[in-house]
Amino acid sequence: MSAPLIPNLFAVCKVLIAAIIGIVQSIIYALSGPIPPLRGLGDWLGLDAVITVVTYLIVVTVVVLWVTVLNLFTVMWVERKLYSRLQDRYGIMISIWSLPFWPFNRVHRPTHKGLGYLQNLADGVKLIQKENITPRNADSAMFHISPVLIASSTLMVFAVLPWSSGFYVANLDLGILFILAAFSLAPLGILIAGYAANNKYTLVGGFRAAAMLLSYSIPMVLAVIALVVFTGSLDPVKIVQQQDRPLVAFGTSRRWSESPSTSRRPRPSSWKAGRRSTAGCGSASSSPSSGSGCSPPAR
Repeated sequence: MSAPLIPNLFAVCKVLIAAIIGIVQSIIYALSGPIPPLRGLGDWLGLDAVITVVTYLIVVTVVVLWVTVLNLFTVMWVERKLYSRLQDRYGIMISIWSLPFWPFNRVHRPTHKGLGYLQNLADGVKLIQKENITPRNADSAMFHISPVLIASSTLMVFAVLPWSSGFYVANLDLGILFILAAFSLAPLGILIAGYAANNKYTLVGGFRAAAMLLSYSIPMVLAVIALVVFTGSLDPVKIVQQQDRPLVAFGTSRRWSESPSTSRRPRPSSWKAGRRSTAGCGSASSSPSSGSGCSPPAR
């Protein structure tokens, strides 16, 4: 399994938090002369329980920032930029220089020609501000349950995916089947949304979207079958633990350090002797009467 970027994130954060709290303690103790109650506050900040709680909060903050800002935003930015280049267009271009206040709104710098990294943040804020409008003739309960069902089908997958070597929500022996079953709920939610709106156009659109997701599931299942056959397990934790296995080339497993000459199986000496005798029988000078021990072919 691949090694983590920081082997012990909690220990590293705890050392940093203890150092920062030590600096704060020294400042509080310096101010405790004119203000004596501050010494008790400094002693309380130095407790191991306080340092541990603050460390847990910092670790959660670091993980959330890594997942959202550094990972999610970067992957979405690369995806949208790549698709825009494939379609011969500029794509997303809102950046920090597009902010409408100083020092970003400079006169001689265009605000619409950035790298577009903050476009995903702007789209997220716009999505949160959207009004929840329910059609007049729609089934209100089913209309509002369908988005929850569609989103939960994706979130349920993370319950069986291992986040690290020892951090996972559930370790199921048939976790791959659970993932496929969770993905199968999304077409059902789309059908419910199209039907609950009580509109023939949304119903046709729901059928189209559900059929599209079902067609996507066919290559997905084929790719998963190849992974399951290679690893020999339906448990995602065991599949991730086999990431250090060698590559598969032409149906055989071969490591990068092995060359074709070293990986070739040696042939026995009896095979070589038999090959020499048959080669002598096939020469032009040999004949059945020459006594070379070669018998004529049977008719």
